[in-house]
Amino acid sequence: MQQKLIHLTSLFHEARDILSAINLLPWDQATYTLGNILSAMFYEKAFSAHPEIPDEIQQGKFSTLHSWLDQNIYQYGSKYPAPELIHRVAGSQLDVQPLLRNIKMKYGELYQL
Repeated sequence: MQQKLIHLTSLFHEARDILSAINLLPWDQATYTLGNILSAMFYEKAFSAHPEIPDEIQQGKFSTLHSWLDQNIYQYGSKYPAPELIHRVAGSQLDVQPLLRNIKMKYGELYQL
């Protein structure tokens, strides 16, 4: 497996870069990192299809998000290899940018990033 770098910028004062090679992380940390990247990618796609999702989640309603996950991910189970399923759902390969956007949106104002 090619060495994959996760480039996290602008998360701390003076825009320090945080680089982590996924294959150098302990397996459990790499798994969480990949899960976070994928969840951010999929959430962006679900939100673009259903802009009402954040409001529904705030109200404790998950049916729209769950339906989107059923229709786009869960129904395929192990029918496709992970890279193909990611591409089918997100329209691209593994991409850290959705996660970075999410982090910046959540913490940018708080930490003046």
